[in-house]
Amino acid sequence: MKSRLSLLILLSFVLNPISWAAPQSTDTSKTEQNQAVKGAKAEKSDKAANKEKAQKPTETNGDQSKPATEEPAGKSEEKKPDESKAVENKPAEAPKPATEGASASAAPGKPVHGDANAGKGKTQTCVACHGPDGNSTVPNWPKIAGQYQDYLVKQLKDFRLGEKGPRYEPSMYGMVVNLTDQDIADLAAFYASQKQTMGKAKEEYVAIGEKIYRGGNIQTGVTACLACHGPEGIGNEAAKFPKLAGQHAVYIENQLHYFRDGKRKNSPNGMMESISHRMNDEEIKAVSSYIEGLH
Repeated sequence: MKSRLSLLILLSFVLNPISWAAPQSTDTSKTEQNQAVKGAKAEKSDKAANKEKAQKPTETNGDQSKPATEEPAGKSEEKKPDESKAVENKPAEAPKPATEGASASAAPGKPVHGDANAGKGKTQTCVACHGPDGNSTVPNWPKIAGQYQDYLVKQLKDFRLGEKGPRYEPSMYGMVVNLTDQDIADLAAFYASQKQTMGKAKEEYVAIGEKIYRGGNIQTGVTACLACHGPEGIGNEAAKFPKLAGQHAVYIENQLHYFRDGKRKNSPNGMMESISHRMNDEEIKAVSSYIEGLH
């Protein structure tokens, strides 16, 4: 029985050998098919990645990436701001005093000597208030003819400092802000060379005005004016104490109020500020009138 079964199996193998090899062939084809599918997927994935790279090429530098289309393949350059627009948007600067610009032409510490003839040609903006020769006809504006040159130079430079200076006057600041030290020296030399006109005191103020000018007020600590300005009101050139004789009473009265109120703060060692604080309005008016008639 067993021999018959063996014979039948042998005959089956001989007659149809393909059926016995089929299982192995099927397994092999499935394996090859799976590998082909995987290969196709990998190829498809690689093509998609390459396509994405082609659409968005990048250049990597350290930790930062920049699209390659933003700059040429050669040397990269940073984009510079538009300077013309920056200039247009920049706010206009206020005019600077000549001490920061024009006056710097004079060497530091080197004295500037004024030229009266040159100064005469620079008085165009001065004559409207101070007259052609420095003798103002309007009592609010001072007579500057015959005034000491160094004193005038100091006052003009103080005006030129503007609001940050010790003697700010808007109208004067506008006139002198662009003057150089040489301009100031020339103008001062010209006006110092002119002759001042005299004035007259009001009779009702002579007595008290003379008392204050020559003797001060011991009770309130007011110093006599002649101590610095002399008995005839000619001042002291070396100490830069100005001439007062013949000056407009209204102008002197205004200046004493400015000293007293702190609006003007440019007297030597603050002397005028200290003295004016001790004077009342009547004393200021009286001594101002007396000085106008002093000569």
